[in-house]
Amino acid sequence: QAKYLLEQTRQNARHVIGAPDGDILFTSGATEGIQTAIVSTLIHAKNHTIKNPVLLYGATEHKAVPNTLKHWNSVLGINAQLLAIPVDIKGILDLAFISEHINNALMVCTMAVNNETGVYQDLNAIEHTIRSRNKSVPWMVDCVQALGKQALALSSTSIDYAPFSGHKLYAPKGIGFLYIKNGSAYTPFIAGGGQESGMRSGTENLPGIISFGLVAKEILQDSEKTEHAERFQKL
Repeated sequence: QAKYLLEQTRQNARHVIGAPDGDILFTSGATEGIQTAIVSTLIHAKNHTIKNPVLLYGATEHKAVPNTLKHWNSVLGINAQLLAIPVDIKGILDLAFISEHINNALMVCTMAVNNETGVYQDLNAIEHTIRSRNKSVPWMVDCVQALGKQALALSSTSIDYAPFSGHKLYAPKGIGFLYIKNGSAYTPFIAGGGQESGMRSGTENLPGIISFGLVAKEILQDSEKTEHAERFQKL
């Protein structure tokens, strides 16, 4: 019964973020998801051949992103240059800056919605800028603040990793999940007893997962009511 409830929540999470494909990995929250995505990418990139490697991140990202990049860049001996993508007066990322540096990038990290200002980034424009020049660079999008507030269809994008956190939608603190696109680099951040199909060991936080599942169910039931998303956009 517990396994059924866990997997039911995983399916609800897939529906909420529009990800019929790829892995949904339950985590302790977005910070762990960010660690997992960055560690997986940088381990995979250790044998890169880029002469002047860079790690790109939005200047207005949650500090978990640049701090994690800085930490693992040093620990793993990648020695890439960290570059903050500037934003304009409205908080929108500078696409020309991305274009200038994307061919030297080992990873690019952006966000869907800013956690302090509420600014929405144009993910389609960012994706076009990245993929028109670099088809293979790993791209992580912090989708924490987008969940339940805008339609997501992650499997139809080239986003490699997307972390989520439950407490932003009144699930308990300490539960989240990470979307991992099929074929994207992955190294388990927590090894041990082999839970989550060996991808994330440790006893599952079943009460948190089920609680998050109830939140996801509410989002799905509410998804047909477009006035909420339109109101958020207007605000």
